[in-house]
Amino acid sequence: FCVFFSFEWCTRFMAFRRKLDGLRDGWFVFDSILVAMMAMETWVLTIVMLSSGEGAGGGLGNASILRMARLARLTRLARMAR
Repeated sequence: FCVFFSFEWCTRFMAFRRKLDGLRDGWFVFDSILVAMMAMETWVLTIVMLSSGEGAGGGLGNASILRMARLARLTRLARMAR
């Protein structure tokens, strides 16, 4: 999912004629925050956890908040697809 959403974000960013208009679009800013947090959780935290010796899944107890934000985004996408 992380690669797919990152690709979608890049595509949407490239669709703006003026790239600064992306900062004015509330949904794009929301998606940008979600993609950044997802990349952080998927790639950066996994590397940190593996290097510290805790394993890939340990110590991420409050990561469910990020999952809830992703569910909100998927709900919005499903609404738009109808």
